[in-house]
Amino acid sequence: MSASRIIDNQPGRVGRWVIERTGGIYSKTDSSAIGLEKDGKLIAGTLYTGFNGQSVAMHIACDGSLTREFIWFCFYYAFEQLNVKKVLGLVESTHHKALELDKRLGFVHEHTIKDGGRENDLIILSMTKAQCRWLNAVKRAGVNDGWKIQLA
Repeated sequence: MSASRIIDNQPGRVGRWVIERTGGIYSKTDSSAIGLEKDGKLIAGTLYTGFNGQSVAMHIACDGSLTREFIWFCFYYAFEQLNVKKVLGLVESTHHKALELDKRLGFVHEHTIKDGGRENDLIILSMTKAQCRWLNAVKRAGVNDGWKIQLA
């Protein structure tokens, strides 16, 4: 059985992989990304865009299962390293799988922008650090929370 590996030093590779699946734009200067690979193949990725000091948008794509450790790294980066107050998820209203994933992760519906998406309404989801159950859950499992993610 092969193990998964978190990729924290290839933002271009991971960022382009995420936008191929979610749409949007990858910008080398304004984006960062974390990936999950298995047998050398990306199976999941998180792209961060729109960091403004208070919040960051988090775009998640996956072709496989997300591991608890990967999810922890994604939120650790946003809340601990970027020190944002909110993580945002921007989802097309008809993208039901993405909405379901975000809600299972703990995002809550904040606002709907009528006709704000590429083809339909745009749903804005959010999560605060206090709402994030992933940071404490993995700490209890023994992951080193002093580790710093090095993103280019």
